[in-house]
Order: sequence, then C-alpha cells, then structure tokens
Amino acid sequence: MYQHHFGLKERPFRLVPDPAYLFMGGSQREAMAHLAYAVQSGDGFATLIGEVGCGKTTLCRAFLEQLDPGVNSAYIFNPPADPLDLMRSVNRDFGLEKGGERLQDLVEELNRFLIGEKAAGRTALLMIDEAQRLDRAVLEQIRLLSNLETTRSKLLLIILAGQPELEATLAAHELRQLRQRITVSCRLKPLTAAETGAYIRHRLALAAAGVPVAFTAAALRVIFAFSKGIPRRINLGCDRALICAYASGAGRVDRAMARRAVRELQTDAPVRSSRPWPSPVLLTALLAALLALGLNLKVNRPAERNLARLSVASRTPAAAPATLQETAAAASVIHQDPWALDRRQALEALLALWNLAAVVPDRSPADDPSFLEAYCEPLGLAVYPVDDLPMVERLNLPAILVLDRSEDRYGVLCSVQADRYLLAGARGERHPLTHDGLQSTWTGKAYVLWRDYYALSGRIPGEAGAAAVLNLKTMLRELGYTDIDRRAGFDDATRRAVVDFQTRVGLPADGVVGPQTKIALYNTRPELAIPLLRPLAPIQRAVPREAT
Repeated sequence: MYQHHFGLKERPFRLVPDPAYLFMGGSQREAMAHLAYAVQSGDGFATLIGEVGCGKTTLCRAFLEQLDPGVNSAYIFNPPADPLDLMRSVNRDFGLEKGGERLQDLVEELNRFLIGEKAAGRTALLMIDEAQRLDRAVLEQIRLLSNLETTRSKLLLIILAGQPELEATLAAHELRQLRQRITVSCRLKPLTAAETGAYIRHRLALAAAGVPVAFTAAALRVIFAFSKGIPRRINLGCDRALICAYASGAGRVDRAMARRAVRELQTDAPVRSSRPWPSPVLLTALLAALLALGLNLKVNRPAERNLARLSVASRTPAAAPATLQETAAAASVIHQDPWALDRRQALEALLALWNLAAVVPDRSPADDPSFLEAYCEPLGLAVYPVDDLPMVERLNLPAILVLDRSEDRYGVLCSVQADRYLLAGARGERHPLTHDGLQSTWTGKAYVLWRDYYALSGRIPGEAGAAAVLNLKTMLRELGYTDIDRRAGFDDATRRAVVDFQTRVGLPADGVVGPQTKIALYNTRPELAIPLLRPLAPIQRAVPREAT
C-alpha cells in the first residue's frame, strides 16, 4: 500500500518472525549469549522466557541460523500435546524417516542417531518453541530425552522457549527433576524507550530502497507509550502510523499521525475526552514555575520508561538563583559567553542530545562527578571523565566541559565540524569556537556520558563474566573478525581482534576492553542512534586471519 510512497522495498513492520529483521537490544544480546553458552558448554537444558510479542520466535530462528555447521538442530514450533506425537516430530525434524508405532521404538531410533552424531564430532540440539503449551506428560518425556547420554557428556541439548506460563509449569513439585536439570535460563525483556527508537530506525533502514522514512522524536514517544517496548505492538503501531502518513500524503510520521494510529488500534479502550493535550509551552511554563518556587520534584522511575512525560523537562530552564546578586552575576556571565552554562543547564543540554531528561535527585551533590552520576545513573548512563581534548574527539561523544568551576561555568561540546567546535546554548542554539578559543577557556576537565547497551559489564579480560565475553565476541564477529569462535572465554584470537580494533579507532592498543573500547564499539552501531560529535567514518572490516 505505502511502500512506493515511502521508497520501501517491503513493509518493514510485518508481524512475521523474520530473522533478517532481528534487532539486537541489550536483552536480546544477553539472551543470545546465554543460548550460545548453553550450546558450547553442552550441559543439557536451557530455557528462554518472554512475554507475548517480545520476539522469542524471531530470536530462536536467528539463533539457529547462526549455529556452527557442527551443530545439527531440530526446531519444533507449536509442539503436539501427546508424547508419541512429540517424538515423531523430533525424529522427523532430525531427518529420521523410519518412523515407528511405539514410543520406545522412536526413542531407540533417536538414541542411535545421537550416538552417531557424537561419534562424528557433531552436536545435536533440540529447540522447542511455544513450550508453555506443553503438558506435564510431554515435559516428562522431554526429561527422559535428557537422560540420553554417554559416560562423559549429554547426547542431546534441549532449549525450551515459551511465555512466563512455562516458568509456572516448571515450578510444579512433580517437575522438580526436570527443573533441576535447567542450567541456563534467560529472559527477553521489553525494549527501553531508546531501544524502541533504534528498533524502528533499524527496521526502516533494512526495508528502505533509499533514504529511510523518518519518525519524529514525538512520534517515537507516542509509539513507545502505546507499545510499552513490546516489539509486536511496536510493529502494529508503526505499520498503522505509516498508513496514516500515506493517507495524508506526508513524507514522514509525526506525533499527530502516530496518535491517530494508536487511537485506531485501541478499539477496545474506553471512550476518552476529546480535549486536546496541554501544549508543551504550557507544560514548560508550569514546570519552570514549580522549580522557581523551590519545589524538589522527584521522579520515581527511570526517565527512559517515562520519556513521553519527561521530554518537556529536558527543555525546562534551571531553577532561579536564590538571590538577586546571584541572578545578576549569572546573567552577566551568560551575556558575555552565550555558550557558558551553569552546571544544571549543561547537564540538561547534554541529556537533550540523548533525547533524555534529568531525573532530579533528593539532593544535588557538590562535586561534579557525584552530581552527574546522581542524575544519569537512573537513566542508565555512565559518566566517564576525560582530561584530554583529543581523547574526547576519539570517543566521539558529546561532553560537558568544565570552564570555571568556581564561577559555575560549563560548556557542552555537541559537534565538531572541520576545525570548529560547536557548543550548545541554553536554548539549544549552537555557538562555534576555534581550537584556540576553546582551549583558552577550558580547564582541561570533561565528562562524557555513555551507555553499556549490550552488558559488556566489567573489565575484559578480568572480572567480566562469560555472558559479557560472548557479547564482545559477537560484536567483533559482526565487525568482520570472523576467525573468533563463539565459545566462552577470552582467547588469543579475541585479544588480537581487540588490539586491531583499538588501533583502527585510535585508542591505546592494549587488548583490554574498558570504557574507551566499549564506547568505540557501540559507536559503530548506527541502530543505537548514539549522538556523535562527527559522523562515524566507515571502519574497514578486518580480514579474517589464521590463528598464529
């Protein structure tokens, strides 16, 4: 319907589980890493739990597609309710065509096949999707399949994927033997507000024949509020919003179109008032008045989960100074240097570049690092101090620059264009400075905000866990370092890939993955929509190398 109008090769928000459209948010990365670890470790049992519409089937199919050739897999979707029918389905999917009338015959045939696979050095994997539909008799048969083993290892690895009802079923006392065999359990969570925007841009980019159609920031907030981060509901909302935009002859999706789409989808919702929402100008004025009265507004939940309501706050002026003398001093400073902000204004300007708003803490700490962490931690952002302008540029992220701490003067470096540095003003305007002009007023202290999207937690190698290492390996493989295997552990091939990547992006090439390297890795992923100082130059994919 609308594909030609928007220059799309196909509908980007279809409700089919197409692995080509898999979006790897933090939860998806973590789940993939756990499943890969389960296969690599060969411990026998794993579960993948997720609410309806969270993308379990898409992830399962994508996971099976990327398995090594040495893994022979059977995938059962909509499993039968009878143990005999289940065994027939399993054997058939493994390519065993002899069949059989008795359950015992089918199990013996499968056992002979699995022994042959093990002798040939191959791994056999059984994945059962929609496993919440399994009754206890079928689950008991699956437990018996997990008994197929040699004296040293299991013959069959089993992954059960299902809705939360599967957990409730497995919690039954009668199934405690099966439950005790589950060594890996992972959960798919709804996408965050930031991930929802990245998910939408990701699917549009894949479906576009040219420049992808845009959803405005306000439209993205409407879709997130409607979907609560559930991919299936995101797809429903976006598909209907594109239809609304097409019907209007528009070239992009704005808030009004997204709201119209949501209203059409909420046919079962109670009739609501037809009064328009208060305007952003009115809301801004009200919030500014509350701050001026000295009220300490406290947000009880992270702003990513309340982005629709908090977005106005990111543009709210800071609270008025306590005295007329302080007001005059602040006005004088701003008048002289329009890009010189107080600390609160600087943080709000920086968070606006991330499409976030500050979460006001109970008290504002005096020192800069504690102040920034108190505001940013609830938003899932980390604060990284930098004392070198070239390093700020290599990290390629907006930064708060400390201009004069004693006079509460800060700048927000938001862009670098050739030899000009653009600093954000209090109202979102941009002020250019030369390199010498910036250095003449900067104290040398800066703070960069960043997000650990894919749980690369801890120093790698070092205190990081197996899941973090597997996530790192996946990211490096996607950058072209295909000689890295998918097994757990930070090996020599991984270290060489890290050193090569660090060299390419201008970081110290020590083979250790800390905040700087993590930031550089995340910056290579356009689907995350990270605000960058400069557009990222294409990183030449590494040529696979033989291990030495």
